[in-house]
Amino acid sequence: MDLKELKKLANADSEKRELVYFLQTRTTGIANQIRAIDEIQEQKHKDGLVCPHCKNHSVVRFGKYAVKTRTGEVKRQRYRCKSCRQTFNDLTNTPLQRTRRPHIWVRYIECMIEGFGFNT
Repeated sequence: MDLKELKKLANADSEKRELVYFLQTRTTGIANQIRAIDEIQEQKHKDGLVCPHCKNHSVVRFGKYAVKTRTGEVKRQRYRCKSCRQTFNDLTNTPLQRTRRPHIWVRYIECMIEGFGFNT
């Protein structure tokens, strides 16, 4: 192993540590989970609400639903497309879609970064 490969490994480890630190500081706790969902919502809807099914812009609010978390209950907004009449929420078509335990995602991502398998 030469010096370039060692530097590359050292940089990869520091990047992993930085990423894990970022995830821990940004996504732990119910307030930060809500903030993370708000950030997802802002990124997805920066050009306005768009139906993920038919890409139409005629979308209306369609009630709220409650999601139980480890520390309480969070209400999330549902939307309905006037064109195709499909309903969706802010997490539709994201990795967090249909997630029942959002607090486990941080640990899962840490294990993925470290290269652990599912059975570890």
